[in-house]
Amino acid sequence: MIASTLLFGTGLFTFWRGLFWTIEQDSVLGDSAFYQELHQLMPIWIWGILFMLAGLSLVCASYLLPKKNQKSYWFITIGSFISFIMYFIITSASVYNALNWLSPIQLATLSGIYLVMTFFGGFEIYGRRR
Repeated sequence: MIASTLLFGTGLFTFWRGLFWTIEQDSVLGDSAFYQELHQLMPIWIWGILFMLAGLSLVCASYLLPKKNQKSYWFITIGSFISFIMYFIITSASVYNALNWLSPIQLATLSGIYLVMTFFGGFEIYGRRR
């Protein structure tokens, strides 16, 4: 129950970030140099769509996790891998463009959490194939 709740929470957190970046692109780009730096790598609305996809995948995983079927681990692995890559990149962009030191630390923590979740989901998939 706790794992499912945390998956749902992290998925929703990631989804809302993506939704905001997708529908409020002009407002986001005016917020800080950090967002402008991300926009130079890839349009901010594409970042938003990828975050929304990852968030939805994690929310689906939270729903399926109590059933412990193969689909739940695939959703965990895919959603957390996309989140890990995205948060890792935005952590790198935030190091020199953040308003303060808290943002890079928070983003690095989220990136690490999603990396660990990717491994756990992948290990479960691999272990169930035997």
